[in-house]
Amino acid sequence: MKVRARQLSNKQRIETLDTLYTATGSLRGRQAMKLFLRYLLTESERIMLGRRIVIARRLLAGVSHRGIEMSCGSAETRYSGYNIG
Repeated sequence: MKVRARQLSNKQRIETLDTLYTATGSLRGRQAMKLFLRYLLTESERIMLGRRIVIARRLLAGVSHRGIEMSCGSAETRYSGYNIG
């Protein structure tokens, strides 16, 4: 069920995100995280999240936006707003 963040009250948004952070924070180990994400997200959503993490890591490593675009096939506009640091 897709819900836009702006449709939620501030209280609902905080409660929802707190639930997510608490659930993921309680997981220990790669296998537990893998199972959690498999049940929580579709394959497409897991791939999208994984790609975002790859891009964020490359930005942190100092790879240029153009370099990321070339290696990942991502358009710069998709990650130019990332606040890394």
